[in-house]
Amino acid sequence: MIYWVTETISTSMRRYALPYKPLLPGESVPVPTSVLLPHEPKLPVPPESWLRRAYPNLTRRVVLGEGGHFLALESPSRFVAEIEAAFRPYFPSPDKP
Repeated sequence: MIYWVTETISTSMRRYALPYKPLLPGESVPVPTSVLLPHEPKLPVPPESWLRRAYPNLTRRVVLGEGGHFLALESPSRFVAEIEAAFRPYFPSPDKP
């Protein structure tokens, strides 16, 4: 209901409306990639070796012991800290040379 009332239903569905092309065997994502895995007790954590098959330029892999599917709501400060840490190498602080 909140999506309809705030008129944001289209953006909430955008991901499902866009064409999706899964990786084919042997294909990979070449850009630097950071993976954040929240605590999901019923889902196993994929080994880093599996992630590197799809993301050979895996720069960061963090497995959290808290949070869940809605990590940004359940642990917002940790979520923000992890996003900042993932992008920090690409946007250095102006205070540091």
